[in-house]
Amino acid sequence: HWNMENMVQFETEIVMNHAPEIGELNTDRVFEGQMFNFEVDAFDADNDDLEYSWDLGNGNLIEDDSVRYGYPDDGIYTIVVSVSDGTVITTKEFELIVENLAPTLQVSYNDFGQEGQTLSFNSQASDVSEDTVSVTWSFPDGTQVEGNFAQYQFTDDGEFLVVVIAEDEDGGQTSESILINIENVAPIFTTLERPTQAQ
Repeated sequence: HWNMENMVQFETEIVMNHAPEIGELNTDRVFEGQMFNFEVDAFDADNDDLEYSWDLGNGNLIEDDSVRYGYPDDGIYTIVVSVSDGTVITTKEFELIVENLAPTLQVSYNDFGQEGQTLSFNSQASDVSEDTVSVTWSFPDGTQVEGNFAQYQFTDDGEFLVVVIAEDEDGGQTSESILINIENVAPIFTTLERPTQAQ
């Protein structure tokens, strides 16, 4: 100004905070009812202590760097992970597919009998608590019986195949085939007439 110059020097320190960076979720697919350790890799250039917050997409909120959890039913869930360095919060979403798991099936029965005999069959089917399981028994003549308990009368001897199927509401199926051996039974006399005299 008017060919005159006036300069003043200032010294200051500027500290730039780096926001945390979130990597990928360690899986994108699990089975219903199975416990899994969910983890993400997070990085902070300032080496700040990081705090993690998880929204598992079904109303469960957990604050920890990793989460061990099992989804009670199949479906597609959006997991939201938030990481804070105390100043800045970084958020990232992940899509998780929870696959249906077929029910387990245990069957108890007697694989041997006689023709004309009625045999009993029992089963125990289990699945995650959110799924309803139905059990169906299929017998050689096409007869079908619903439920964990069934009875069937084998009217002839031979080898017969019995099929039992456990199915949940999401289409998961577990089946077991049973081979039953039925033996022949000799006839018995119900009436015997003989002459009282002869020459």
